[in-house]
Amino acid sequence: MEDHLIKLHRRLFESSSSSSDFLHSLRSDTSIAIALQHFYLILKRGVSVVVEEEEHDDDDSVKDKKLGFQLWTNSQIQSVVSFGLAIVSASRSFSVNQAKPIVIVAVQQLLEFAVSYLEKSEFCNDESNNLFATISTITVGFGALDGLALEDNTLQSVEDAG
Repeated sequence: MEDHLIKLHRRLFESSSSSSDFLHSLRSDTSIAIALQHFYLILKRGVSVVVEEEEHDDDDSVKDKKLGFQLWTNSQIQSVVSFGLAIVSASRSFSVNQAKPIVIVAVQQLLEFAVSYLEKSEFCNDESNNLFATISTITVGFGALDGLALEDNTLQSVEDAG
C-alpha cells in the first residue's frame, strides 16, 4: 500500500504535471488507481464510527462513539486533507466519462470526510483554524464537481477491491 501511495504523492506533489498528465497516469499506471483505492479506504475509516472503551475506577467501562478521524492527530488529518485537495485539483477538469470510477468515489468520500470534520470538530487553536480553512476550501470546490455521480454498484466494487 505504501509504495502505491508514495507513487501517487510524487505524481501529485513532485511533478509539475497538468490534469491531462494525471489522467494519462491514471489510465496507464495501475499503481495510481490502487493508491486512490487505498486513499478512499483511509477516508472511509475516517468517517466510520469507532467505539472506544474507557475504564473507570468502579470497574465500569463507558463506550464512547466517535468517528475514526476524531482519534487521529491534527497532523494526520492535515496530511489526508492535503492529499485529498491535490487529488481534487488534479482531477477538477475531468469529465465523468474521462475519470475512472475510483477518482469520483474518492472525491465523493473526501467530501463526506470534510463535511463530517466540519460538523464534529472543535476549533480551538491556529492549527485547527488553518485545517478548517483548508477543509472549507474543499467543500466549496465541490461546487464545480456537482455533476459527478455514480451508481451504487461502482462504490461497492471499490469497497470490495480494498
